[in-house]
Amino acid sequence: DRTMNQPVAKRRWEMSRASATTALLVGYYVMGVAAALCFKEGSTNPSRRLFYFITGNVFGITATALLMGVYARMNANLALVVAASGSFVLIQLVFWLAYHSPLTCLQWLGILVVAVGTAMACRPGSEAAQEEAR
Repeated sequence: DRTMNQPVAKRRWEMSRASATTALLVGYYVMGVAAALCFKEGSTNPSRRLFYFITGNVFGITATALLMGVYARMNANLALVVAASGSFVLIQLVFWLAYHSPLTCLQWLGILVVAVGTAMACRPGSEAAQEEAR
């Protein structure tokens, strides 16, 4: 096992780096969902449109700053797959729950395909994931 041959300090560094990357990614998802909700609310509430526009942009800019941190710590291609498609799936589910958006079977299938594709890109045997491990 490759991990057992590494010094303890290096394994701890890699674990803390992975934890930081995970925290940045979770922050990106939270800020992205918050921005999407603001923009949705602003589109349906004309009296608060400016408030939601400004607030959504604050969340969106913050999400972008967090994504830059993810890019600095991961293979850019893998980071983009995880961030963009993960965000897409999460926002679809949040909108479905919050607004009871009706989705057809084909739309659910599309969301599932994106989720499966993301998992495939991140699997340990994939080239991007192998590059990330180096």
